[in-house]
Amino acid sequence: MTDDLHRSHPPAASLSTPNPTHTRPVTSSFTMHTTQCDGARIHVLPAWPQDWDVEFTLHAPYRTTIECTWRNGALERLTVTPAERAANVVVHLDGRDVRADLGRGQR
Repeated sequence: MTDDLHRSHPPAASLSTPNPTHTRPVTSSFTMHTTQCDGARIHVLPAWPQDWDVEFTLHAPYRTTIECTWRNGALERLTVTPAERAANVVVHLDGRDVRADLGRGQR
């Protein structure tokens, strides 16, 4: 009888069970705050509060990878791979758009 009960009414999954659908809104929101794309241009930190520290690696269109460290209100590191895509990267500092001048894809 107990076996039949468990087959017809399985126990509910634990609330701590990881579920990919629970993380999608968080990762999507994080991505929109840290990078946004406009055609071939990539905007880095367009909506990120300047007093929040962050370090991330994100994949952007055209097989581009952005690695960034923002700490204490300043850009510490920005790596764009492949380096040719660095010309299309715009960093937002103090509400201004600053084209990233990244020699060899890194700053």
